[in-house]
Amino acid sequence: AEVIVVKNFKELEHIKDEVAGKIVLFNAEFTSYGRTVQYRMNGAIEAAKHGAVASLIRSVTP
Repeated sequence: AEVIVVKNFKELEHIKDEVAGKIVLFNAEFTSYGRTVQYRMNGAIEAAKHGAVASLIRSVTP
């Protein structure tokens, strides 16, 4: 499947119509572990809501 890169959940929501059948790669900028870990915890759920077949998360450490 094609990979589509997003920086955050807001960007994912903005392009939600383009996500179906694709792999979503969350490429979030590290600010703190507590803020960035949300993509590891919820990224797959949010991507699946829009029809993604998989999700990947860039390392949540700096």
